[in-house]
Amino acid sequence: MTAIRTLSALLLVPFLAASAAAGTVTLAPVQDGTLYSQSGSVANGAGDYLFAGTTAQSAKRRALVKFDVASAIPAGSTIVSAALVLNMSQSAVGPVDVRLHRVLASWGEGASNATGQEGTGTTAQAGDATWTMRFFPGTPWTTPGGDFAATPSAIHTVDFGPNDTWSSLATASDVQAWLNAPSSNFGWILIGPEGAGASAKRFDSRTNPTVANRPQLVIDFTPPLVPANYCTATVNSTGLPGRLDALNAPSLANGALQLAASNLPPNTSCTFFFGTERTETPLGNGNLCVTGNLLRLGTSQASPGGVATRSASYANAPGNAINPFSTWCFQAQYRNVAAGGAGFNQTDGLAVTFSP
Repeated sequence: MTAIRTLSALLLVPFLAASAAAGTVTLAPVQDGTLYSQSGSVANGAGDYLFAGTTAQSAKRRALVKFDVASAIPAGSTIVSAALVLNMSQSAVGPVDVRLHRVLASWGEGASNATGQEGTGTTAQAGDATWTMRFFPGTPWTTPGGDFAATPSAIHTVDFGPNDTWSSLATASDVQAWLNAPSSNFGWILIGPEGAGASAKRFDSRTNPTVANRPQLVIDFTPPLVPANYCTATVNSTGLPGRLDALNAPSLANGALQLAASNLPPNTSCTFFFGTERTETPLGNGNLCVTGNLLRLGTSQASPGGVATRSASYANAPGNAINPFSTWCFQAQYRNVAAGGAGFNQTDGLAVTFSP
């Protein structure tokens, strides 16, 4: 068999840069609404506007907004940035800081629709979120005014608009969490200054008649990285070519890549290895598909059904060379005496680009 150096013999291995294609999506909300502090029976679920801050009459307003992230971005993607964009359409005050907090409980949007400027809301309808209720009339917030994370995900100074953007590492982290666990997605709440003095700002809602002014969530992401088979594997004594596959997602968060070589002779010994570059060079009864610095993962015995598995632990890679978005090439070599010739063969190659 070809010489394959062990992990301990290599101090540092260069890696190939991955060319992962980034994507951008712009989402419209699936829910929004305003919480009015003057009453737990007031809402504006289907209204044209959202409000955040304090009115001249010292009444508080808080705006809720939620986006369906998981339906728009492939599972396993990495969120690079997330920006909430709102159109500020009316204000009687100058610049104020409006905080964006992650909501911690589900809430509803009913059919309530205030008239006029909508600043005082209207009678809540079934399913509306109000100051005291997540779902009017019977499901309360733990704390009146909404259940939300104490630390804001972003703070933005809102003046006279029109467009205002909340974006930070924390907003990207929020969206990543919602993508990874959609059941935890309860959106954000916008909270303006709530001390003495007026601070309220009006924003256009998802049902505003001017479509261009509706809230948007602009997300930059890197799609999941899918291992790709390459190189020609030749037929062995089973009548099939050996094949190498990954059994789990190539994410460093998983701790290890699980590999499976299939279509092997029953009970044969199979050595897994990986390296930095692709090739297709005749070797034994087949082709060598990996070159550059070769690292041996170890040997496994195939099952009676001709499948051998091996785990590639990221922690054992020298110099922490398996980094996010680095690409490595994997292959397995196995004994095949029954085929004659050199008495050994290889699977095809598997190119793997790793996500965080």
